[in-house]
Amino acid sequence: MFKKIKRKIVSNIVFMRLSFLVQRLKRKNQSEDIYHIDKIEKILAVKKLFNINILIETGTYLGQTVNYVKNHFSHIFSIELSELLAEEAKRKFKKHKNVEIIKGDSGLALSEILKKVQAKKIFWLDTHYSSGIAAVSDNFGNTPILKELEIIFDNWTNGNIILIDDARLFNGKNDYPTIEFLSDYILKKNLELRFFIDKDIIHII
Repeated sequence: MFKKIKRKIVSNIVFMRLSFLVQRLKRKNQSEDIYHIDKIEKILAVKKLFNINILIETGTYLGQTVNYVKNHFSHIFSIELSELLAEEAKRKFKKHKNVEIIKGDSGLALSEILKKVQAKKIFWLDTHYSSGIAAVSDNFGNTPILKELEIIFDNWTNGNIILIDDARLFNGKNDYPTIEFLSDYILKKNLELRFFIDKDIIHII
């Protein structure tokens, strides 16, 4: 009981501090698309709050996230399943030496990155089929999220932060676990982590 109360208090403190930083960043970006900027601001707020300089993204898509944050991290790894999208992202960011675009299935390619990178990291997990030109994994269907988390915890570094986009999709359908299943899974992996949702983003901190 005491551990649950303590975890709740810590989660509330982290949430309030993140919200404060997000509001400060938002005032600088009033003219941008709010839906996407909310996500960018969250990543940058977490980076600042926890002093993390490496970002690992799964699901490059059109490269909007990388484009916004490329000057804020010492190194960015972004994994994209679609060959077309991966090649376009490589072309787009070829002049940015701190950005590495990896063509592959994140449920498989992520482990190779983590073997090389020992420092604490922010994980921005956003791999899922979203229709159109997005790709579907032959190995994991619409989303490899559980495999991604398994790999992350098998190669865990203290200080890691995990952010998972599109919390609304975690309803037990289309290869997504439910929020309840995911929360239980995370807490069983590490009882010291906090799990909460804000602005459609799952936070594992």
